[in-house]
Amino acid sequence: MKYISIFIFLILSNTVSFGQISSGKQGEPKKITKKKTEKKDKVPLEKYVPNGGVGDFSVFLGMSVNFNSHKLAQNSTIFGKPIGIRADEKVLNTFSYGLGVRNRLTKYFSFELGVSFDSYQVSYSGPIPDKGVDGDYLRKINTLSFPILGYYTYGEKRIQLLAGAGIAPFLPLQKTVETTLNYPSAPFFQREENLAGLNSFGFGIIFSGGIQYRFWRYGSLYLMPAYTMNLTNFYGKQEPHKEWYNAFNLRFGVMVNFPSKSK
Repeated sequence: MKYISIFIFLILSNTVSFGQISSGKQGEPKKITKKKTEKKDKVPLEKYVPNGGVGDFSVFLGMSVNFNSHKLAQNSTIFGKPIGIRADEKVLNTFSYGLGVRNRLTKYFSFELGVSFDSYQVSYSGPIPDKGVDGDYLRKINTLSFPILGYYTYGEKRIQLLAGAGIAPFLPLQKTVETTLNYPSAPFFQREENLAGLNSFGFGIIFSGGIQYRFWRYGSLYLMPAYTMNLTNFYGKQEPHKEWYNAFNLRFGVMVNFPSKSK
């Protein structure tokens, strides 16, 4: 009986173990899923909208078409002579070239400081009394001026309107006179370049207005008509005549803007 009991015990213990193994259900393997990383919405860059250039540093480069006129007078001293054929001179239109800075300092005020190369020219064709023959001449006076202007400025985005006035000191650089005398034998041509007879310094005033368009963060275009009135006689005290030049200037060009770091 002892051996039979041990045998029955072994059979029952194996049966229970097998039943546990066969009846035990294993869970299905979990699928490994990759966590999707949520994409952060990109914040769009703010589009640059010019605010009129307040705080910016701006440099301009341009030119001007000048419609010139002049006023002549006889010197009232003992050196004066009648105006003569100079009354028949024709004042020519010219070009100027300039550069400088034009910055908007406050909401309603802009400032301009520049350098301009200007030219004034007159021509004559006809009888030349002191030579006894017909002829013609061309007289050019080149100057370097330093316009300083203040503007009332309106507009805070891409388009600005400006209106203002200022002064324009200038220095004569050169006077050139080209003369042709039509002698019967052969024409005679002479060219003289000097500063003889000119004042060493001059002064004028400018009235200006116009529009400035900022097409890019770093670039602008401008159209700035102006009227220039030279208050200083171009010639010295011992010259026979006095002469003042005025001009309507059609100024245009480009500006390079250097935005302030706060923008």
